[in-house]
Amino acid sequence: MHTTNGGATWVIQQNMTYSGLVGVSVTDANHCWTVGNCGTILHTTNGGSTWLHQNNGTMNWLDGVEFIDSNHGWVVGDSGTILHTTNSGSTWINQPSGTLHWLNRVKFVGDSLGWSVGDSGTILHTTNSGTIGPDKSAVGRTRCTVFRLLIAITAGQSACKARFYIPLTADSIGQTRIVEPPMDYWK
Repeated sequence: MHTTNGGATWVIQQNMTYSGLVGVSVTDANHCWTVGNCGTILHTTNGGSTWLHQNNGTMNWLDGVEFIDSNHGWVVGDSGTILHTTNSGSTWINQPSGTLHWLNRVKFVGDSLGWSVGDSGTILHTTNSGTIGPDKSAVGRTRCTVFRLLIAITAGQSACKARFYIPLTADSIGQTRIVEPPMDYWK
């Protein structure tokens, strides 16, 4: 469905897929991506008038999508899948996550500082756009599945809060310090 008047009226659109679509990211009035099962990534460049499939090399269910501008984006999903693009999705590159847990959401602050959350309390964090190396780490683990992720920026600091609120603060550019939550967050 699509609206051009703030939701007063809605128009049904043909999405050209039989896949269930569950994640969406919008960067401006024209550019939007949506993801779903069987590795589905759809993209529009004209505000949703037409949608095109983007080939990405996976058949895994994709659950979360985040674009920080019309070129740079990440997609996460089943079996620890993380895909990254720097060209609006013309090509997608697999970024090993180090986990086989389902990843539900992904959020970035700028093009390098990001988090992803998922099943079994999986919380991943990167300070280098998710590339392989020491800057990608598992931040925490709980017995809960994490479905939501909130990133807030205030007074030069960024904070990540998951459903059970694990705060992180950016001490300086490219360096992140974990502020330990009270022990009851891990139960």
